[in-house]
Amino acid sequence: MKILFIQPKSINRVIENANHIYNFEPLGIYYLASLMLAEYEIDFLDLINESTDLGESEIVSNKIKHFNPGIIVFSALTSVRTSSINKSCKLIKNINSDIITIVGGPHAFLMPNDFNNDFIDFLVTKNSIPFFVQIISMLSKGFSVQQVKETITGSCLLEKSKLKELPIPHREIGVRYKSKYSIAIGKPGIQKIKEPISSIKTSSGCPFRCNFCCLWQLYPKYEKREVDPIIDELKIIETDYVFFADDESMIDMNFMNQLADKIIENNISKKYVMYSRVDSIVRNEKIIEKWAQVGFTQIWLGLEGCTDLQLKRYEKKNHIFDQEKAIKIARKYNISVHATALVDYTFSKSDFNRMLDYTKNHLGLTSCHFFILTPFRGTKYHSELIKSQPELFLTHNPDHYSIRQSVLKPEKMSIDEFHFEYAELQRKFNSDTIPFECNSFEKKEYEDEFKELKKMNMPLYENILNSHLEYETTSANNLITEYALY
Repeated sequence: MKILFIQPKSINRVIENANHIYNFEPLGIYYLASLMLAEYEIDFLDLINESTDLGESEIVSNKIKHFNPGIIVFSALTSVRTSSINKSCKLIKNINSDIITIVGGPHAFLMPNDFNNDFIDFLVTKNSIPFFVQIISMLSKGFSVQQVKETITGSCLLEKSKLKELPIPHREIGVRYKSKYSIAIGKPGIQKIKEPISSIKTSSGCPFRCNFCCLWQLYPKYEKREVDPIIDELKIIETDYVFFADDESMIDMNFMNQLADKIIENNISKKYVMYSRVDSIVRNEKIIEKWAQVGFTQIWLGLEGCTDLQLKRYEKKNHIFDQEKAIKIARKYNISVHATALVDYTFSKSDFNRMLDYTKNHLGLTSCHFFILTPFRGTKYHSELIKSQPELFLTHNPDHYSIRQSVLKPEKMSIDEFHFEYAELQRKFNSDTIPFECNSFEKKEYEDEFKELKKMNMPLYENILNSHLEYETTSANNLITEYALY
């Protein structure tokens, strides 16, 4: 039996013009591929990173023709890939109705109805790895799709975690895309900041309950892997840079202390990039110091707001003064700070200006991505808004939930003005800032590369300005028949 894994791209032009800074491995697909490798012939299409002028449909059609898979598996990592997946599954069934289509991933769990159509045979939701293995095993033994469905109904909802049983990812399946997986590390200049990077998972879940976040809905219980398997995996990773693909890496500091000790004991020399809350850093400076010695190179710090009132609205459970402390600690140990901050539909022009002044001048950040607070379905934020203020929603189409465009009606300005102010916030932040470095540099030394970075950002800004013009083009309830309108 032949199995083809596909990482789909998005039809959303805002998303497609924001891929030039970070581009991570499809770790979930690598895990599944590892489990299939011994018994099945497998292949992989990364449509985000295909170096061709061919359209997505033509690429998929050609792969089916040459590889002749019996099963095709799609990763629904985020909502913005919904139409692309549905469109591809329809195409596949038109080419060969006997090909079995499977869709899994976070968005498949949160919003399974987005994939409720005749072109998708199996929807893998929670505990996707054991559920997926069971599907493939039964199909390979000759069971029909209907027989498999009748046998495994409900098994995807088992509560037992399989995190500790994760296999070593089969990265070889994506070897032709290897050079594409990269991240902007703490160096200035567009060429010099692009470093090859691999991903590893050390934990899942988050004990915090920010109202806009869907991660704790996916994994309500915080769990860790065993330290030794992580060490075994780190030893065979080829890249210098390693991204911890965790929901939040610094939750359990005893675990992180043990992991750091094991890395030192095994003489593993890598450079690490991790997510963290600001209060985790503030409470555990000694562990941060040790990790800096181990190779902690860049921290992705979730600031989210520029006032305590804003943080309270998002139920972040931390304070502005913690942000300043966390950044000082990171800089003290030469850890590059890449921050994220949120704007929302209540923002006025003065709020946008306040956010710019706070991040760029007050905190002195030189790397910050601003995102629009988005009511993802399945979150507390969405549930509250849809009940109390349904008229705020400009669209329910998941393809537009990109966090770089507002799907809510702005309170203090038109949607055109809001998107202009949002694009200007990011543009102004980057306009005279050497990106991705907390230390000061002579700007002239990196002027050419810096100009190239700004040039690459322009299509993103332009697509943000016009993104809302497509909101009425497609109904979220009719994605299959109307996807061509995009």
